[in-house]
Amino acid sequence: MIRELLKTDKRLAGMVEVRKALLLESPSVHAITSSLALLEVIEWYAESAIKNLAAGAAGAKAIQRMGKKDVGHLLGRILEDRHDEAEGEPPDRRGGSTGLEILTAETFIGPGFAQAHGLAGVVVADVVGFNFSERDAWDVSQILAYLQMGMADIVHLLLARHLGCKWVASFDSDFERCRKHIHDGFGLELLSTPEEILAVFRA
Repeated sequence: MIRELLKTDKRLAGMVEVRKALLLESPSVHAITSSLALLEVIEWYAESAIKNLAAGAAGAKAIQRMGKKDVGHLLGRILEDRHDEAEGEPPDRRGGSTGLEILTAETFIGPGFAQAHGLAGVVVADVVGFNFSERDAWDVSQILAYLQMGMADIVHLLLARHLGCKWVASFDSDFERCRKHIHDGFGLELLSTPEEILAVFRA
């Protein structure tokens, strides 16, 4: 009901179909992400997990004012306290299921978990031979920065071009706003809905 009220059902259902097509239909194109994008996944997962845990334990008001720095500080405390706790335990008891161990496990994402929960069927490309000079910054990237697209998003586009991709998929409104510049400057077609992604998979 909450998903329906927040109008997320349509996109979620669409992405379920995308996942099915990717894993079961053997599309003729590959879904590719970069090794750098994994850092964003790790960051997002940790923030999302700790906020969900905090909301469940202390209520929604406890997380309303939590910014990224607050989240980082809280996660840092968990790691420090976990280390201190482990140092104080006898060797035969270390690694037990203490509250801090559980918190760490709930907020960390490892390669096995990532593969099982979304990366299956996605090629994670190593970044090899990628260069970005001062001249490149004043090229098409300048327009995207001017239009307030963030550096990480611009890097994703640069990597997609470097890897020889034809399409880039994103639901971010920054990408939609810059659709023409992404096409003209990077030679990339934007896929901004699950339906557009499916159409490419099933072409």
